[in-house]
Amino acid sequence: MARKTDLCARVGACNTFWAEHGELVGDNTDVVGVLTCLKQLGVDGASRWLLVGTGGTARAVAVAAAELRAEVHVLSRDAARAQRFADWARAQGARAHPARGALEPEVAINATPLGLKESDPLPLDPARAQRLAAALDLVYSPRGTRWVRALRAAGIPAHDGREMLVHQGVAAFARFFPDQPAPVEVMRAAVNHALRA
Repeated sequence: MARKTDLCARVGACNTFWAEHGELVGDNTDVVGVLTCLKQLGVDGASRWLLVGTGGTARAVAVAAAELRAEVHVLSRDAARAQRFADWARAQGARAHPARGALEPEVAINATPLGLKESDPLPLDPARAQRLAAALDLVYSPRGTRWVRALRAAGIPAHDGREMLVHQGVAAFARFFPDQPAPVEVMRAAVNHALRA
């Protein structure tokens, strides 16, 4: 027997599982990772988000936005894909729309592979985002992505995917060892060491 948590079913992706009373249970820790990172950045109350990307991780961002009742503007290279994603996100309870016109988000989240290479274009130019309070880049690289470095240089708080990875691990740890606190700093150090940060 196997079952999915409600969150896993909403996102449509399972990235951790465990046994519970002889039953295999699947869950998704991406949403918790996004929510925790935004709380750390102090923008979990921001009402206007820009989501760059429409893939699997973007789905977790949309569900997180629904949890926080944020309005999400979806940016994709393909307008039809952005529309389909916004339709799906609305079905999950998010206030989602394809991004149009001038982009003035309070929060920007990159859920594309942009940033894996130094030569990649920035998901959003910090100089063109006057209202941007913080950003989350779900890509991670040893020195942080070029986008995160540009954001921080502009005085905008930002996390890259390493912090998201840590909090996904914390959420999974809680499923495997519900009576023990996760060793967060040890986990963070292990991620940074693995990436030679």
